[in-house]
Amino acid sequence: MIIKKIILNNIRSYKNEEIEFPDGIFLLSGDIGSGKSSLLLAIEFGLFGIQKGITEGSDLLRDGEDCGFIELFLEIKEKKIKIRRGLKRHKRGISQEDTSIEIDGKRERLSTTELKHFILQLLNYPLSLINQKNLVYRFTVYTPQGEMHAILSAKREARVDILRKVFGIDKYKKIKNSSKFFLESLREKIKLKEGSIQDLKFKQEQAETKEEKLKKSKSEITELEPSLKEKRKKMGEFKKSIEDIEEVIKKINSLNQERAFISSLIKEKEKSSELQKKDVLELKEKVSLLEEKLKGKRLVEEEILEKKIEELKKNLQIKKEKLNEIERLIASSNALKERYKADVDKLMKFNSCPTCKREIDLGYKNKINLEFKEFALKESEKIKKKNEEKEKNLEEIKKIEEKINNLIEEKHKLEIIKRDFEELKQNKMKIEESKKIIDETENIILKNKEKLNEISDFIRKNKNIEEKFAKTKEELMSLIEKEREFSIKYASFESEIRAFVEEINYLKKEIEKKLKQKKKMEILTDLKEWIEKKFIILIEEIEKKVMIRLNLEFNELFKGWFSKLVNNEAIDASIDIDFTPMIVRNGYDSNYESLSGGEKTALALAYRLALNQVINSTLSNLATKDLLILDEPTDGFSEQQLDRVGEILSDLKVKQLIVVSHKPKIEGFVNKIIKIKKENHLSKVLLP
Repeated sequence: MIIKKIILNNIRSYKNEEIEFPDGIFLLSGDIGSGKSSLLLAIEFGLFGIQKGITEGSDLLRDGEDCGFIELFLEIKEKKIKIRRGLKRHKRGISQEDTSIEIDGKRERLSTTELKHFILQLLNYPLSLINQKNLVYRFTVYTPQGEMHAILSAKREARVDILRKVFGIDKYKKIKNSSKFFLESLREKIKLKEGSIQDLKFKQEQAETKEEKLKKSKSEITELEPSLKEKRKKMGEFKKSIEDIEEVIKKINSLNQERAFISSLIKEKEKSSELQKKDVLELKEKVSLLEEKLKGKRLVEEEILEKKIEELKKNLQIKKEKLNEIERLIASSNALKERYKADVDKLMKFNSCPTCKREIDLGYKNKINLEFKEFALKESEKIKKKNEEKEKNLEEIKKIEEKINNLIEEKHKLEIIKRDFEELKQNKMKIEESKKIIDETENIILKNKEKLNEISDFIRKNKNIEEKFAKTKEELMSLIEKEREFSIKYASFESEIRAFVEEINYLKKEIEKKLKQKKKMEILTDLKEWIEKKFIILIEEIEKKVMIRLNLEFNELFKGWFSKLVNNEAIDASIDIDFTPMIVRNGYDSNYESLSGGEKTALALAYRLALNQVINSTLSNLATKDLLILDEPTDGFSEQQLDRVGEILSDLKVKQLIVVSHKPKIEGFVNKIIKIKKENHLSKVLLP
């Protein structure tokens, strides 16, 4: 992983700043408090988000601002990565918002948790360390100045626990602890199972006793079975006889009812037959009268009459239309004559023309009067002729109407004749139907009389059935009493056998269950023995060998870096089995607290560099191998030690090495310098 650029907006002392990071060795230079550490915290926040005790929102968002963000540009395995994290101030505190990641130009919005998981995967960091405050990052890439001193001065057990987590071998301790916890669980289970099988032998003895009793009861019930079967067989025979007798009695009762019904039916049918015969006689008389009435009469086709009536009606309609036309012409002539007369009478009253005022002479008036009389005479002749024609037409209409009425009367008479013929036909059909009904009724009467005789014969043959029923029932009751005695005894044995079987089955299930528990207990005991005597010992051996290997590698690297930094034959330093620095001065053991400031810094830096190399070697797939940040690595160094720092920086084979320092001499050991200055509580990057 290489850091290419970071954009800061309202982050700590930065208002709005964009900083590009070069490859190789470069220096973040500036006075104490200028904002160098803020920049490193911003990088860590960009990677991992808000973390309690490390990068909290209240420490990151600039005072007085409601929102801010960082954009971190990285290069991981030739992929261009852009991470964005926003901060927003709320009443309850500061939260992350607008979190996203962009890979080769493709942007994806993620939740804070999703983004952290995604970045851990990109960096190939163990997901098991997700809640461990980025231990891998803190001990391979960036360790704050005072944190390494705190580890060196910490208690041995705390230091080893931290290193186990960082090296990824705390799993062995977890396995041992889990195994011990599991052993406790196994012991509890074994103890419970021991308690549950304590009465196994007693249950087995109980089952054997019950089996013996069951065998004896089965033997006794076997001896009783033949006598009981015999009595039940006889009971069955008697019950069958009683059922047969009951069926006969039931049949006799039913036949008595049927006999009464048949007798009633015969009487009803005989009465019905007599009535039918009387009806036939009446119908024959009606037929005779109708035949006499219709003698010599024939049926004319009704359609012919209808056709004639229709033709006459059409002719009548034509005549009426013609009459209407004549009356219209007469009325028109009368109206014309009246209008003409009115005009002449009006003219005779005037002496001059009402329009032109000219005098009208008597000769002109006489001429007009004469013309009117001639016209009136002609119109009167026309009207006379039309009236004659009207009278003739009325006479013809009357004749047609008479013909129509005659035909309608004829049709009515025809309908009466038709009804008579139809009635004659219906009566003849009724006579035939009645004859059939009489024959059927006579046949039913005959059959029912035969059936009545059969019923009487059956009842006569079974007249003593009631006595037979009483005797058979008495014998059955005696047999039932004897069978009940045997049944009670048999049921007692059966109940006893069922009880024994239930108890034995219950005991067998209990025994089977307890045997399974015993088997499980034996398996759990074997597992407990294996975990106690083999598995935990094996894990301890593996852990020990891994720790020894790491310790040897760590010790060699630590000694090398320390000797380069101190270069003093009077003082020597190495790492013991618990990764605790052992200091020997002039042949005598010394401790960390007795060292000078420069020696402490040298020891911490050597420990830091050795730790970086061992972790990167152990976790070989880390994407942050090519990045190292050294925060104030020379605090308290002498001039000679500062000279040796240049050699050490060149020995560190990483693509990007960021040195944070306020000492001017370090500037001579790097390829590029980024200077940061703070004025009026605002940090700025100074352009070269």
